[in-house]
Amino acid sequence: MGLIRRLIIGVVMMVVLAGSLGVAWMLVRSRTAAPDRAARILREISAAGLGAFWDNEDVKHYFLAQDVEGKPIGWYFMARSYADGNYACLFYLTLPGVGIEGREECIVSADARTVRYRGTLVSGNTPETASIFLQDGKVTINTPQGSLSEAAPPNYIPEGLTWLVASRVASGGDYAVFTTIFNQDAVEDNRVLFRSVNMRPQGPKKVLQESIRRTARGEVEVTVAYRFDSAGQVEQIDEINTGITFKRKPVQDVAKHFPQVLRFETLRLKPGKPPENTGEPDEKDQIAT
Repeated sequence: MGLIRRLIIGVVMMVVLAGSLGVAWMLVRSRTAAPDRAARILREISAAGLGAFWDNEDVKHYFLAQDVEGKPIGWYFMARSYADGNYACLFYLTLPGVGIEGREECIVSADARTVRYRGTLVSGNTPETASIFLQDGKVTINTPQGSLSEAAPPNYIPEGLTWLVASRVASGGDYAVFTTIFNQDAVEDNRVLFRSVNMRPQGPKKVLQESIRRTARGEVEVTVAYRFDSAGQVEQIDEINTGITFKRKPVQDVAKHFPQVLRFETLRLKPGKPPENTGEPDEKDQIAT
């Protein structure tokens, strides 16, 4: 092989190598930038305080659940209340058509650094319950078998803040990777299991959320689309895997199909102060009256 050809090949190989290194560097940067971006969003929320994004008035939203054919199959309710620097949040889901019922409640400090959460999901005859505390940068999960604690990752979404975080991702316009804890697989190998949650903005009023969930069929990727109104409030949730859609409606519209939803009109929340973690499941102390 002549010298010129060897030089040409050498230059080409250097260009290819440099290109490969550049691509690898970009991939590494992308993988680290998305979690860093998520952590920054959470720091900004904490620094500004939840009052910068949430009204201090009581809020109640009702969602009608419909299947892929548009048939009403259930409803979803969200309430939020404020008192003495803390927010109480309640989420209630019932899908009689598919045998699912769930209740989540939490008390969140104004800076989102202290959270008490309890959630129960019933699918079929199997209830799955988790009690979670976030305090001093540490997440603790309480179960009847005992407690597990781990340092919270910088990109960990405190319980009750998923909708707010998604709206901030949508308005910011940048892909971000968060972590969270799912009730159905909160613990693995005697450790708290933090799952990655990818949020991809689809314009200023929509976000796709991707995560891995554990099911009876094994681990599956679950995609959910959040759609927001001009005030940044969730107005529609689309479960891409199942085709189920939750559309925000006046309570009277939901009650036409499910009259029992009207009992939530008299519900009142008790924000209180997030208590110190006792290490025991708190089965009695509910925030709703």
